[in-house]
Amino acid sequence: MLDVKHISFLPKQGGTVPFKTLILAPLSGRNAIEQLLEPTEINIRNFDTVIKEFSPTVDIDIVNSGLCQLLNVNKQIITLSYTIDCYSDFSPTAIIKKEPSLREVSQIINAIHRQLQQDGTTFSTAPFELQHVKIAEFEKESVKRYELELIVCELELILSRILNQILHQADWQLLEASWRGIYWLCKTAESSQSLIIECASATKQLLWDDLFTNADLLDSNLYQQVYVDSIGQYGAVPYGALLIDDYFSGVGSDLTLLKAITEVCSKAHLPVVTGANAAMFDVNDFNTLQDSDYISEIHAGHRYIKWRNFISTEEASFLALTMPRLLFRNAYDKGDLALSWFQENIGDSHEDCLWGNASFGFVDNLLKSFQESGFCTFISGMEGGRLDLSAVLNKSSNLPIEIAFSEEKEAELIKLGFNPVCTRAYHNILLFESANSVRWGNIKINYQTQNIDTIASAQLQYLFIVMRIIHCLKIIFRESVGATTNSTELSHILNRWIRQFVSDVEAPSKSLRAQRPLKDAKVLVVETNNIGWFEIEVALSPHMKYLGSTIAINTLIFMNEEVS
Repeated sequence: MLDVKHISFLPKQGGTVPFKTLILAPLSGRNAIEQLLEPTEINIRNFDTVIKEFSPTVDIDIVNSGLCQLLNVNKQIITLSYTIDCYSDFSPTAIIKKEPSLREVSQIINAIHRQLQQDGTTFSTAPFELQHVKIAEFEKESVKRYELELIVCELELILSRILNQILHQADWQLLEASWRGIYWLCKTAESSQSLIIECASATKQLLWDDLFTNADLLDSNLYQQVYVDSIGQYGAVPYGALLIDDYFSGVGSDLTLLKAITEVCSKAHLPVVTGANAAMFDVNDFNTLQDSDYISEIHAGHRYIKWRNFISTEEASFLALTMPRLLFRNAYDKGDLALSWFQENIGDSHEDCLWGNASFGFVDNLLKSFQESGFCTFISGMEGGRLDLSAVLNKSSNLPIEIAFSEEKEAELIKLGFNPVCTRAYHNILLFESANSVRWGNIKINYQTQNIDTIASAQLQYLFIVMRIIHCLKIIFRESVGATTNSTELSHILNRWIRQFVSDVEAPSKSLRAQRPLKDAKVLVVETNNIGWFEIEVALSPHMKYLGSTIAINTLIFMNEEVS
């Protein structure tokens, strides 16, 4: 429960409103949760407990004649079903332990290695206890050293091929990447009590069903969760960011879904961060995009009329799209595991690598900026946009990114309103040079005619300032409206609260800006013609400038005196 008398949006102060992030990702595999959006708070301490609650399960068809022969079955495909109970269950060692037939093969490998460490050329087969596995050489009383060497090589090869099939199976990769991304954010939030992370299992299809099976978007579970149960619920904490672990194009059902999501989230003053796929640019992969000389022309074509209409709306200010994918796990090498013989085979297809959504990196920068200043402002460029993947990569990797765009391509994508992960190869650095909403793409079309406030509204570092303060104002209004419904008195309450964060010093020091981040702020509460409803006019001027000009951010929010 929040103490409205001491509410603050600054870090390390009593009453600080936490920055709460909601992650929607395919977290359950085959055991998809039917009830959409039942968020669970997750952190490093309860991470394994939450995984077990979601009980993610994957069915994998193993094509391996060697394993079938060992198990004495007359088929070439064996279906293995895996349920993940903890974070470490994604490792090859855990995979083998959880499957009886693979565990037995691994035990035989270990037993053979122990035998081979002894002197001699002939060994008894008595130490090898076979249950499900059939090996002809072990039906004899003794076996030669060279036979054991051949057997162990064959068994290691069989298990290696099976492990590679499992690790590179699409459903498995989807689960592992999502959970590793959440782990990354939990590690960042570990040292702060003002950062809350919640997750819920959801896919595009589940979101579509939720948003479009009801007559009104306001009847959806998404709206219930991000607005009614957070902003509208007495004592609840609003969400500061929504991360959707998926990838979208700018046409068809993808665009329809994005429009619905942003319409709902704009009502909750909730920015959405998700991924853009190569289809956003009418190409099959980002390698093709790298070689393309006409990205801007693609988005100027007839196919993207609806996209251009969307990015001209206010709702588009609440959507950030990132690309390309980031490496979320190094390939397993000999010596990385207890399985000293296993080395992951990446092969010719880069899809064998474990790629994750770059949106996790974007949100990680939001969390780090909030920890430092109480605002998500330092989220781009060399100062705040750099990515640290050490939580998911256990050793250095040269530019762990799907593709390194040229600086010219990066600039073109940023101009269109996207947030590409940029590379600075000479420093081995990955970073976001931009923190755009997709609305930036529309503003750049007619840049010369835009005023400074409109330009700033498409930049997320400014939007997050406004959203943070609006959330606090709504909380104070929500908690105060029970004592009074007089608009003048409510205006006085809100202005008295916000003025404590204002300093009119022209060039405030960094320490003063940290305590009083606003240059000016005014709030006006007005009763509407609808009984019980109020308009709250908010005018903010942060101690920030854009291209040398002072920014004035104005917004209008609506509140009802009835609290859910």
